[in-house]
Amino acid sequence: MFFKRCDENYIDIDGERHFVSNGANQDHGHCKQLVCEIVEMLRPGTIDGLEFESYAGWLKDLKSKLKEWDKKYLKH
Repeated sequence: MFFKRCDENYIDIDGERHFVSNGANQDHGHCKQLVCEIVEMLRPGTIDGLEFESYAGWLKDLKSKLKEWDKKYLKH
């Protein structure tokens, strides 16, 4: 489940008002995009089509996306 993009500068959570910057909205959107890309890479149909020759490149791409997601997620 993903939180929606905030159209306002504040969001109410449990009766408390929290400031949401435009940068935080953009970071959140990038994290969602990366999670979807990672899930897409791990779909059964995608993995089943891997060959010996393409595995190393696929694994390198997956590691790169996971590291990028980790870096963006830890920013929060």
